Amino acid sequence: MADHAGGLVPAGILFGAVVTATAEGGFNGPGQPENQWWSWERTGRVPPAGLGADVWEHPEAALDRAAGAGCEVLVLPLEWARVEPSPDGVDTDALARYARTMAGCAERGMVPVATLHDLAHPEWLGAEFWLTPGSPDRFARHAARVAQALGGACRDWVTVLRPNLAALAGWVGGHVPPGRVLAASDAWAVLDNLCTAHVLAYDAIHRLQDDAVVSMGLSAPGPYDWHRLPADLMAAPVRGVVRRDVDSWVDSLRRAHDAELVPASMADLATRRLAAALSPYGRAGPGPAGRLRGRQARATPRRLLDVVYDRPATAPMDGLAIVWSPGSSARAARPDLAARTSPTSSTARTSSTARTARTAPWDAPADIDGLVEWCRALASAGGGVPVWIQASLPMPPGCGARPDGWDRPSYLRALVAATVDAARAGTPVAGLCYRDLGGPAEPGRAGAATGLFAVTPEPGAGVAWQLVDSSGAASGAAFGRLVAQVRSGVRLAPPQRT
Repeated sequence: MADHAGGLVPAGILFGAVVTATAEGGFNGPGQPENQWWSWERTGRVPPAGLGADVWEHPEAALDRAAGAGCEVLVLPLEWARVEPSPDGVDTDALARYARTMAGCAERGMVPVATLHDLAHPEWLGAEFWLTPGSPDRFARHAARVAQALGGACRDWVTVLRPNLAALAGWVGGHVPPGRVLAASDAWAVLDNLCTAHVLAYDAIHRLQDDAVVSMGLSAPGPYDWHRLPADLMAAPVRGVVRRDVDSWVDSLRRAHDAELVPASMADLATRRLAAALSPYGRAGPGPAGRLRGRQARATPRRLLDVVYDRPATAPMDGLAIVWSPGSSARAARPDLAARTSPTSSTARTSSTARTARTAPWDAPADIDGLVEWCRALASAGGGVPVWIQASLPMPPGCGARPDGWDRPSYLRALVAATVDAARAGTPVAGLCYRDLGGPAEPGRAGAATGLFAVTPEPGAGVAWQLVDSSGAASGAAFGRLVAQVRSGVRLAPPQRT
């Protein structure tokens, strides 16, 4: 890991945390709103959402913990299924409760940010809702309704978070509902609809709020076509790309991307080439890969291009969120990089760990350098829009240690220092939000603990928020001290190696 050093925080950067929908809880149970994860919970494919961290019923405890940890911004879920629990109408009481929670953020000196979609939509819309042609318009109407109701309490919005993960995991990997596998053409149609939904929602919100800050978010990083291309396409008109030249432009960007972020292995290179061959963007040509791309282009809608070129030539993004965790970067699989990124382990031990097959979220080594590189790349893709980092560090259940030697306080220190350094070096970083504040892990991360605070059930009394995280470390307090230090101009030294 490079020796990142903190200094005076550039103007505009905010530090905070994320409350995930899983932590919010209060859906998919008897008599509760249901999203498309309901059938998977019912059949045991994922753990039930249950109470979560009880943020829905009792948000005050979460808000107090966030404020006490020095959070200046708090990203909150706005569960679509809760707002529209059935086709019959809107739950105005739910919207009013969200407004009160956002007001509670402001009362504690925190900026509320609302996430409108993150891998979940109402169950009654169907598991393959995002394959239907009218899904972007349906979402845009939902976004307008929410902005109309909550505009007095919130001006910062993330419309669609992780559309690339939703499409890949739902229609290629099978890890997210509907759980289909290797349906690449459908996955591209889903990604097109999700990105189109963001653009339509962006314009709908701005018509209601002139001063709104409307962002989208990507899970990062990976092959160019699945992890940077959406942001490039949205910025194409602003960057002077004529529509008929989009495919040749994408080819040039793909080459530049692969030259800047060199493949970590032959497997990584093969994945990138397969993703490029299956992409509907880029010029078709002779040979199997070119013919395959031509077939994919004919089978995939390009409504995203229709909407971005049929609107004023301004990028439909006021910011770009990046969801990052160890293992996000293909570089993290490299033994030499894993050795450099461990703060406490010896090179031999970490290199051995890096070669071991990884099956758990906490096994992938941290890659702070990779995060900084990806922030720079995505900021460029979006035409220089501010980048919001949502980063986490999964820990084993109980008080187990990570194989790479990181604990959460050390990781937070490196993360805050790297964020400040990246901003001072010119990357337009808007903020760093640790994902997540507290509560159970998201679906698909069984057993992993990511929260700044541990949350334990209290029989008959909801949950209790602890002062430490699941490993026993005072991570919330550590985060608060780090924020206070960089705000006061303290230079953060890198974590000490042993």
